[in-house]
Amino acid sequence: MRTYLLRIPTIVQTLWSHPVYRLPMRSNVQQVALTFDDGPDPESTPQLLSLLEAQHVEATFFLQGHKARLYPQLVGAIRHAGHRIAHHGYHHYDGWRTPHQSYIDNVARASDLLQTTDFRPPYGRLTPSQYRHLHQIHHIYMWSLMPGDFDRRVNGDQLTHRLKHHTKPRDIIVLHDLPKTIERLSATLPSYIQHMKSLGYDFVTIYKSSDNPKHLSKKSTNSYSTM
Repeated sequence: MRTYLLRIPTIVQTLWSHPVYRLPMRSNVQQVALTFDDGPDPESTPQLLSLLEAQHVEATFFLQGHKARLYPQLVGAIRHAGHRIAHHGYHHYDGWRTPHQSYIDNVARASDLLQTTDFRPPYGRLTPSQYRHLHQIHHIYMWSLMPGDFDRRVNGDQLTHRLKHHTKPRDIIVLHDLPKTIERLSATLPSYIQHMKSLGYDFVTIYKSSDNPKHLSKKSTNSYSTM
């Protein structure tokens, strides 16, 4: 069994001072960003796009390059719907387990394919040398809230509870565009989005919210366990 963190530890945010963890401060505006990793996928992406369209919400998609090459029509559909496209590497490599140059080449390949330097490292893992190289030319996005939509032990009601009770202004929320998560997301996101809008929140893409792509905020940490 391993654990996943609801929030990234403050010590990590202090040591890794360039990635974006939260949205920039905006006076009198409560904003939150939904982000989706690991797509596109022919089963989950169309359902997710329909759900977001019905709720009038734009999001940011961190796409895997090899999937984007397989499903270019889905990449086009994401763009056409007004969402922000970023990338998650060409393959889903763990930076801690991948040689430096192989990892850098994997990131560059996805950047070239999708024409973006907005990047989220899989698992949030980079070695110091990978980090030093990448942050000079890429905007590295992490997250401030990971509610665990990938955790098969978490049902839709539990996921909704986590989101409603833990979302804070300026959160970047990481979710996943995958067949194994779409059922829980379909059960969760409509009521969650409506609830947050009723509290005065706006849902934005990272691009539309971020005046300073190197912005950093520090938050406390909670964790849940998963298999």
